[in-house]
Amino acid sequence: MVNSAAVLKRAHHPEQRQQRREAIVAAGRELLLAHGYDAVGMLDIARAAGVAKGTLYLYFPTKEALFLELLSSEYTSCFDVLDAALAAMTAPAGAEAVAAAVTESLTAHPLFLKLVALLHVVLEHNISPTEARPFKMMLRERTDTTGARLEGLLPQLAAGDGARLLLNVEALAVGWRHLAEPAPVVAELLAEPQLALFRADFAPAFHHSLAALIRGWQDEG
Repeated sequence: MVNSAAVLKRAHHPEQRQQRREAIVAAGRELLLAHGYDAVGMLDIARAAGVAKGTLYLYFPTKEALFLELLSSEYTSCFDVLDAALAAMTAPAGAEAVAAAVTESLTAHPLFLKLVALLHVVLEHNISPTEARPFKMMLRERTDTTGARLEGLLPQLAAGDGARLLLNVEALAVGWRHLAEPAPVVAELLAEPQLALFRADFAPAFHHSLAALIRGWQDEG
């Protein structure tokens, strides 16, 4: 668990407050990985971070706001990995190569996949506009930047298509992540041969869908 009690007891200056904020988010991250989103409460996070529950609420008024900040960090890391992979490619790039780079960036961030599946149905439902705006503006900036990289690699993409392709990436990632991680009772049923159709392995399924999407885009271009 996060061991930052000394920092957390004397967070009077901006740097110390930032350290405390990061310690709280780190505690939430560890609990999320260990127990899952639904099983983690704000009191659990406060205890893990070594702060009073009231102090925790000074930094994050809701559980959703805390995990939205964690997702923002995961988005940034995921984009960084993808941008580095795309920068190493030579134009024109094929659908398979781009799909592979996107798939690798996602599978390298399993926590991102857990949280992005909650973004629109949970995390954005109990936050204020003040909390939502920085996240959405960061996402818009990174989507535009990476989208422009995709447009430079895939000649079938017109201006703005790279960003729209990334919106499709998110939709595919959320859909395949849900299918690949069914509830335990359903997972047990899917072991039966007659239900094998409904089994899903995220990486190959996502890669196949994204490559097909890119090729289809090319046909329309």
